[in-house]
Order: sequence, then structure tokens, then C-alpha cells
Amino acid sequence: MSRGTVAKVSAEPTVLEERQLIGRFVSPGSVAETRAELRQGNRAHALPPAAAPTPAASGDWVVVRALCRVRRHEDREDDILKVCEVLQLEPFDSTPLVVRQVESGGATLRFLTPIEVEPRPVHDMYALDFPPLDIMASGETRAEAEAAFLDELAWLWETYAQADATTLAEDAAELRATLPGMVQKGAS
Repeated sequence: MSRGTVAKVSAEPTVLEERQLIGRFVSPGSVAETRAELRQGNRAHALPPAAAPTPAASGDWVVVRALCRVRRHEDREDDILKVCEVLQLEPFDSTPLVVRQVESGGATLRFLTPIEVEPRPVHDMYALDFPPLDIMASGETRAEAEAAFLDELAWLWETYAQADATTLAEDAAELRATLPGMVQKGAS
């Protein structure tokens, strides 16, 4: 700083709170080594939030539940300043979700071709997207994301497949026409 310059100090307070972070390993090593390095605070910037993951980045995705020093902001996303203690570290479960059937309104809908969706990390959450039906579901855990995805499938069937086509907007009518062709005859 030059003479006469005043350093700007943030007015936002910092808090210590538990957070889930999803990021990539930056260097090779075992989970135990990474856990130890995170506890020492050496990897606070090595596991950034996965706001815009790129498939070309190196390393495996991991899910970290940690006690973090956080600066909160009212007008934008909070800043994670430091990972203070790692509570849990596990690989990101990227195995595809395969949906063969779903329960909807007391009926079992069986799909002619199973719906397969690969989870991806988005904003430190699991995301499951299926563009043919315009489904975007997410959850903090894999199980929460799967439940949200199945709920969305059931909701689509109940809302569109069984609706009067004359009451639907054009895109909704297209969905109504698509859904029955995906479901086994006899399912309702």
C-alpha cells in the first residue's frame, strides 16, 4: 500500500458453520492423506465449490462435510474463508441413476426404456437433469437428489399425462403427448 491509502475492511462478520463442499482433488493422494491435509487447512482452496464444473479438470470429485470459517453476504454468495475441520470426506457418487418404474397416484408407471441420468455436482449439491422431460432435480445428498427426481417424474405424469390437452399450453401439450409413449401399456 502506498502512503495515505486506507485498507478496506469488510463489514460482514465471519461465522463458523458446517458446510458441504463438492470439488476435485488437485493432486493425487489417498482419502486419508487428503483428510489430514484438509484438517491442517492446506486444501481450503483445493476443493472449491463446484459452481461450474468442467469435465476436463483433473482429479476425482469428492464430497466434503467440514466446519468452515464463512463470511456471509446479503447481496451475493457467502465466501468460505477456511476449512477448519473435516468432518466427513467421501467420493462423489457419479454412478448413473437408472429409473425403470416410479409410483404415481397409487399406480406403478413402468418405463419402456429405462431413464438413465448421470449425477453432476452443481453449487455443492448433487444434480440430476433429464432434458427430454425438462427435469432438473437436486439435493444435498445423492438420496435427496434421487427422491426429488422421482417426485418430479410422478408429478409430471399426474399433472400433464392425465390432463385435458385442450387446457394445456403448447410445451405442456408436447409433454403430455410424450409421456404415455414412454410408459408400458396398462400402467395408469
